[in-house]
Amino acid sequence: MNASIFYDDPAQRASALNILDKEGKLINYEFRLKRFNGDIRYCLINARTFKDEIIVNFNDEYVYIQGVITDITEKRNFEETQFKIQQAEKLAMQARFQSLRHQLNPHFLFNSINTIDAMAKTKPKEIENLLQKLSIYLRHTIMEKINKRVVYPLKEEVEVVKAYIDIEKIRFEDILEINFDITEDAMNATAPDMVLQPLVENAIKYGMQTSKMPLKVLINANIKDDKLHIKVKNSGKWVEHDQNSGNIFYERGVGLQNLQERLNIIYGNNSAININKSDGWVAVNIEIKWNFILI
Repeated sequence: MNASIFYDDPAQRASALNILDKEGKLINYEFRLKRFNGDIRYCLINARTFKDEIIVNFNDEYVYIQGVITDITEKRNFEETQFKIQQAEKLAMQARFQSLRHQLNPHFLFNSINTIDAMAKTKPKEIENLLQKLSIYLRHTIMEKINKRVVYPLKEEVEVVKAYIDIEKIRFEDILEINFDITEDAMNATAPDMVLQPLVENAIKYGMQTSKMPLKVLINANIKDDKLHIKVKNSGKWVEHDQNSGNIFYERGVGLQNLQERLNIIYGNNSAININKSDGWVAVNIEIKWNFILI
């Protein structure tokens, strides 16, 4: 009986014999065998060749091959099942992440539209500049929906945040002071989309309610111990939520909860958010092991 009929892929047999011919042994060589009933079994073979010295002198042929075949079908099926489960969980996490991310888009857009409405009555000539800044945000948002990236260089969001700040400075003028202190390595580190935006929005929104004027907002980021550290700090007091608004997008806690959940999805336990309130300042600190991603 021809042994090749038991190979699911006859080329595997040729490959195995070629290795034996060149190296004299096979170590954990994986191949598929086919039973009489057609079932496919996954196997590992460990083998070596032996030659009879007299016969070798005549025709250089092998006398026999000795080895062990181990059936790993159940192990392989289990691994494939686990892989499919992990892929399903990953897709579910990605879908949840995208859903959380898109919840924040209306917040920014609503604020911008309100600013445009106010400017139409008081500073109509400034609207063109404001719309140019708004287009930066919209372009970024639309492209992210197309690309569906989970993380990207922090510098890309900094550009969007600066556009947002320019919009707010048109509105608030001299009563708003913003300072950036972001190192070059932090700018190139990857971070989730909309990680800075909600923090800066909250700092301005609630700082305007509780701070002496001008409102001061400090935005810092650096890399330390292989972790990305982000801090958004504003003068004023901590506000748990907006008592005057019935819209969920305008509650400070919801924005931070959204961000925390997105960080958990991407980094698991390798991220943290801390809030410090002291001496007339509020600081939100984010720590991310930026090169460790679960999805």
